[in-house]
Amino acid sequence: MSNLSYMTQRDSDEFYDDAMAPPYDAMAVAQGDEATFDLRQLLQIVWCRKMTIVATSFILTTLAVLGVMQATPLYVAQAQLVVEEQRERALEFGQVLQGGRFDYWTNQTQAAILMSRGLAEKVVDEMDLTNHPLFNPALAEPEEGLFDRLDLRGFVRGLIPQWIRDELRRARGQEAEVDEYTDEELAAFLREDVIEWFLAGVTVDASDQSRVLDVQYISEDPDFAAEAANALAEVYINETILRKFEANARATDWLNQQVAELRQRLEASQSALEEHRRNIGYLDIEGQASILAQQLAELNTDLVRARGARAESAARFQQIEKLLESEEGIESAATVLDSPLIVRLREQETDVIRQLAELRTQLRGQHPRLILKENELADLRQKIRREVEKITTSLGNELQIAEIREQNTSTEVDKIKRAIEKQNEDLVTLRALESEVQANNSIYQAILNRFKETDIQEEALQQADARLISPAVPPRYPSYPRKTLIVMVALMGSILAGIVLVFIIEHLDAGFRSLPQIEQATGVRSLGIVPKLQGFGLRHLKPQDAILEKPDSIFSEAVRTIRTALLVSSTEAPRTILVTSALPAEGKTSLALSMGRSAAKAGQRIIAIDCDMRRPSLHEELGIPNLTGLAEYLEGSVELEEIIEIDEFSGMHYITAGHHTPNPTDLLNSERMRQLIERLKHAYDLTVFDTPPVLAISDTLMISKYVDKTIFVVRWGSTRRESAVAGLRALMEARANLAGVVLSQVDVRKHSGYAYGTYRYGYGSYEKHYHS
Repeated sequence: MSNLSYMTQRDSDEFYDDAMAPPYDAMAVAQGDEATFDLRQLLQIVWCRKMTIVATSFILTTLAVLGVMQATPLYVAQAQLVVEEQRERALEFGQVLQGGRFDYWTNQTQAAILMSRGLAEKVVDEMDLTNHPLFNPALAEPEEGLFDRLDLRGFVRGLIPQWIRDELRRARGQEAEVDEYTDEELAAFLREDVIEWFLAGVTVDASDQSRVLDVQYISEDPDFAAEAANALAEVYINETILRKFEANARATDWLNQQVAELRQRLEASQSALEEHRRNIGYLDIEGQASILAQQLAELNTDLVRARGARAESAARFQQIEKLLESEEGIESAATVLDSPLIVRLREQETDVIRQLAELRTQLRGQHPRLILKENELADLRQKIRREVEKITTSLGNELQIAEIREQNTSTEVDKIKRAIEKQNEDLVTLRALESEVQANNSIYQAILNRFKETDIQEEALQQADARLISPAVPPRYPSYPRKTLIVMVALMGSILAGIVLVFIIEHLDAGFRSLPQIEQATGVRSLGIVPKLQGFGLRHLKPQDAILEKPDSIFSEAVRTIRTALLVSSTEAPRTILVTSALPAEGKTSLALSMGRSAAKAGQRIIAIDCDMRRPSLHEELGIPNLTGLAEYLEGSVELEEIIEIDEFSGMHYITAGHHTPNPTDLLNSERMRQLIERLKHAYDLTVFDTPPVLAISDTLMISKYVDKTIFVVRWGSTRRESAVAGLRALMEARANLAGVVLSQVDVRKHSGYAYGTYRYGYGSYEKHYHS
């Protein structure tokens, strides 16, 4: 729509004069209105299609009433139970039935038990529901309904060919052979179905503030509903008592078994304790532990000393080895050793060296005395070397002895430690065995005492944890269906559905229902509406005849309104008018003739010309033959005066289309046609051209640019919006001077519901002021 509006403004700026501005002023107003929510518009739509809402409401409400009348009434019977706290205990340290504070979840649990399948099975068996007519269709009395009287099965059977019936019978026989069940299996299947049906009618409401449970049963039989609710409550109460007996019985069996097992366990633990004492030779294990600890302390002291001696020997030995490996060798080793023999030899060596030094100063190199002293010095040094080697060997032996002594001491320490650890383990095992004997003895005595108490408790009278405070009674009135509520809800819902349907129809409606809709969709101003001829006095008339015979009718007034809107559409009254539409059968010919006759009756000189040479209709509407007309004139075979005829009823002049021609477009676009338009403009006050639809052929576009104004006709509720927009776009592209849009064949009564917001289009409200 925006493209069309933009194109309209662009074309008007480029090609049109100031007289073209008014038809497009409505565009901005329409777009502004469309952007806001208009409650009045919605109410107008609902009111216009009120019969759709009424019909929808009537149909849906009627169906609801019929459904309510056909629904089987259901009765609800209610019994009330109060659940007491569960106090009975079979054991002091572990209860068979857990008691304690009663809360919401406990109440919900009891409600779930009441609706359990196990409880339903007991009720079904107790009431023998498998043989009840409500649950066993084979025992129910057949009811003859409307469809049974009509014998629809026989009617449908007659419609099925015989060969199909034979095949179905054969297939049914094969299935019967495959699906054969015994009587016991069929009875089991029936019982399962009855349990499911019974559970479907059970409802239990648990109170959030108390221990009360409301047990309800829904059935079409009020007496059975009360019986079922009471039976379910009684079975539940009996189950609580039976559950206590079973719990005590299970506790007694368990305690008996536990007593036997604990006796065996106590005896086994005592035997294990004695056996362990014999194995460890138990006399005074604490005294033995102190002796071993004392021995361990002494050995640890010896070990420390041995490690010190070994470290000292290793240090001396390593020192001697390093000195022997140095450059001085024996000399440096001898200086650090404190052996008396080495000390004396070192003193002798020093004295010989001194003497040798003195002889070297006195004697020559090979002197016997000098040689003797050198040999003496070498002998002394040899003795020192042998003594150092002996001492080194002795230190090595001493180091080995120290290492062996340290290793032996460490071994003894480890032995004492292992002995102490073994003794500790034996002591721990002894204490554990003694504790186990004590514990087993305590548990055995406790279980034995509880076993005696449970035996006495089993014989005592048990009380139920629930009691019936309000038994169910047969209800007097059905709870379902709630006919009044259902009908009212159906009525409200059907009205809402009708309104929704109305808006859906309105949304899917492809046609225009009011002039504001056209202005909003196209941006082109509207000139008015042409009502459909309705009423006893107008229905048999043609539109152009109603102008003459019923001048005071709605139709006549609408045509005059269009003429008035056309006169005020520009500063100068148009003298040539083209009437066209997007598609055929829009009512353009009737509008052209009606405007012509109305203007002629008003005293104007007017001529109407049929420009549709392919499908001429003006002569048919006037009831005259189409002999010679516009086609002959444009071809040049006749003169203008020869084709102009006069309507004897109104004085309107007219020209028919003439004979069929193969090139009407060329004729309408010729210079002779342009001269004809100029000639008629000066000869008549108003010239109306009835042209073909613009989307069907292009003839209209050829002459639209030569006339003063163009009227575009849209049929009410019929012309698709896309077609109307496309037709207007074609006229704008052809530079047609659009006067506006006319909505034709309007149902005035329905249109009054759509003509919201613009009083000048609301002809329906003024209908009573005009004579039909």
